[in-house]
Amino acid sequence: MQERRFDEFTRQLGAATSRRQLLKGVLGGALAAVIGRSISPNVVDAAPAEVCDRHKCEQEVGQIMVSCLANCQRLFHRHGFGNPSRLAGCKIGCISGWELEKQQCRTSPSGCLTDACCDQQCVSLETDPNNCGACGNRCKAGHDCIEGQCQCDDGETNCSGKCVDTETDNNNCGSCGQACGDCETCQHGVCQPVECGADQICCQHRCVSQCGGGPPDPNTCLCDVCDGQANGLSCGPQQVCCDQICTSEACPQGQTFDLNTCACKCPPITCPTGQTQDPTTCQCVSMCLSASDGTSCGTNLECCQQQCVSNQCPTGEHFDLGNCACVDKCANVSCGTCQTCDPESGACVNSANNTDCGNGNVCCNGACQADCTCSGLSCSNGDCCANDTDFACCEDGCCPQVQLPGSGEKGAQCLAPGSQTFQGVPAGSCCQPDQLMKLSVIDPTTNECSCDDPGAVYGAFCAGNMPSDILGAPACSCGPWFPA
Repeated sequence: MQERRFDEFTRQLGAATSRRQLLKGVLGGALAAVIGRSISPNVVDAAPAEVCDRHKCEQEVGQIMVSCLANCQRLFHRHGFGNPSRLAGCKIGCISGWELEKQQCRTSPSGCLTDACCDQQCVSLETDPNNCGACGNRCKAGHDCIEGQCQCDDGETNCSGKCVDTETDNNNCGSCGQACGDCETCQHGVCQPVECGADQICCQHRCVSQCGGGPPDPNTCLCDVCDGQANGLSCGPQQVCCDQICTSEACPQGQTFDLNTCACKCPPITCPTGQTQDPTTCQCVSMCLSASDGTSCGTNLECCQQQCVSNQCPTGEHFDLGNCACVDKCANVSCGTCQTCDPESGACVNSANNTDCGNGNVCCNGACQADCTCSGLSCSNGDCCANDTDFACCEDGCCPQVQLPGSGEKGAQCLAPGSQTFQGVPAGSCCQPDQLMKLSVIDPTTNECSCDDPGAVYGAFCAGNMPSDILGAPACSCGPWFPA
């Protein structure tokens, strides 16, 4: 106890005029401030697991009281209080403080005046570097304990009261509580796989020899008992060595264990066309048992109602998935007047000219009229076009020419190849206006199609039938004449 502080304390006690004032000063903490002991409640939330010797605590408090009484006497003789009652007040304060701290020894969860008992020593978890924040939590040499936390060096982080380098600490990698897993090590704050040498593998955080049949047992880090042995070696009841691993050779009924694949498999059998061997039951089943209708089952076979059947039909018939059989192509096909069903394609085509269509009329180019006399352009299929200015003959008959926007010209609508020609282009079936494309040439300077110059557009052609060149220059397309 520092003499100057005790002098101040004894002066305060000497100035008190009654025992009540003396006790009030003591109970307010004046004595505790002088003798360096705290009589406030414990600073920890939970009672420590260990409790120190309460009798020893009371002995220490008694020694403090004896020292306090001696100091009262010494200061009275050295400085004098003037009134002997002040000496008595000082001694009363010592005795009162002793009673309070002795009571704390008896009621403290740790059995100490401090907040914890660690290894039968009363310590302060707030400041003790050997028990910082918790018993046994020792700070590094030279590091202070402040408010129950070890003070860390630069580059270190306090994780649960311990100073760690989160760049390398396996239990706090990158941040507190981020632990690396088995066979991982912390590098630059990231958990990385442990690297082992050739023919080695990491198991339970150590490098062990690699097994020939795969990784070792994760629980024992040992190789399988048949590692390095030949296939077929018995490993025990219904166990056989296969690819250096003990494997069960028990198989479902109908299957046998195959040492080449280390698995149960069906003995191979020959199945009828359209069937295959089921790998589970080992029986022949339809190849399309679980496939949708129309799935190919192989050459000339098609899946229909989960059965592989032939889809080859005679001329005039086609395979119908609804019936799983061949049916007439024209069956259920209804055509209009002066049209008939083509047995080969199943499509409606014009009836032959002069075919009776009723009421004294005949069919002419798909229309029912009085006769088939043609005064305009006659086409090889029997069509009669009104003239050769507004129409052209295509394979499927009269096809109207279309006025091309901005050019004043008309473009043919025949798809090549065909048996007739129009403006030098072989004519096929009649195409539609949205198939007409602008015809131009490639500019030899820019190697691009000359579409920006209206004078470079040379007319029309049907999509898919562009001529290879125009006037010796490579032909190209500038897009449709009639944009969508």
